[in-house]
Amino acid sequence: MGDARSPVLAFKLAKLIPLLASANGGEALATARAIGRTLQAAGSDFHSLAKTVREPKTIVVYGGDDEPEESDEAEAPTPKSRLEIALLCRTRHCGRLNDKERRFIADVLAHLTMKRRLTDKQERWLLSIHYKLGGEP
Repeated sequence: MGDARSPVLAFKLAKLIPLLASANGGEALATARAIGRTLQAAGSDFHSLAKTVREPKTIVVYGGDDEPEESDEAEAPTPKSRLEIALLCRTRHCGRLNDKERRFIADVLAHLTMKRRLTDKQERWLLSIHYKLGGEP
């Protein structure tokens, strides 16, 4: 059975799940079926998705206003790739990013996990966010 925690799968599901709120019953049902097909294509199913929601391996809190502890920053390894930088930005921003920056980081993560290259502009913005959060140049 596939892992419902896949970043690529999460990205696809994140686009579909809000469509379940449609007032049109046919659209909501079609969305549920699309989610089922997406899960199946990833080797997963609704049971695995429910387990992921019920028992997440990692909890990432967005929008918190607590600063990271000094020891956390000191122990953080130096990222070696753009993917590692984006992951650090997502998990360590502690509410210091605006909505646009958080969406950009999520998009970059989806982009990089699908083995796509960033444009120069995207790379510059990712690095500027990384530096803003205290990352090493």
